[in-house]
Amino acid sequence: MDPPQRGGRASKAMGIWDELMRQPGFSPLQAVFGAVMYFAWTAAYATIIYRGFKDRTYGVPWPCIVLNVAWEAIFSFELTDAKLHWFFLYGNRFWLVFDVFILYQLARHGREAQVVPWLKRWFYPLFALSAVAAFGAIYTFTLYFHDLKGVASSMSMNLVMSIAFPVFHLSRPGREGLSTSAAWLKMVGTLAGSIFLATWWP
Repeated sequence: MDPPQRGGRASKAMGIWDELMRQPGFSPLQAVFGAVMYFAWTAAYATIIYRGFKDRTYGVPWPCIVLNVAWEAIFSFELTDAKLHWFFLYGNRFWLVFDVFILYQLARHGREAQVVPWLKRWFYPLFALSAVAAFGAIYTFTLYFHDLKGVASSMSMNLVMSIAFPVFHLSRPGREGLSTSAAWLKMVGTLAGSIFLATWWP
């Protein structure tokens, strides 16, 4: 669906709101939870990227980075039959930009951050392999389980992140690339997103 035509700002906003309310099963309360999810996660991304550049490292566990980029790419460019509303489609594309920055930080500083010798030695081939494998895994999961809007895969990835982050934190006693603010924002975004998805796609 195309964005609303040009007009006054108020009429544009109302047009977007009316379009969202016409989505099957969508309600004003879900819009509130969706907005909290979106802004909290966006702020978490921005905080992680800032801390990563400041500390010259990456601030998200390696598997989560490649999974996030794969998910955002698939659902930003409609590689499935999801037919997402343009509002969600462009939201995914906006998040993809943040994910690419985090992927760059992994590619740029990931080798130096590895503490396992063989991971450091083979970092770049393993980095490329993990990116391809993540894309294949998300795409296959989407088609096999008919998860065309990415709901089940996104929540599964969020579970992986929730398990991986404490381990990631323990692996960095100096807290390089880690941000308490980002952790709180992720928690708020995850809570709001869980309610949003559970009520829209039960």
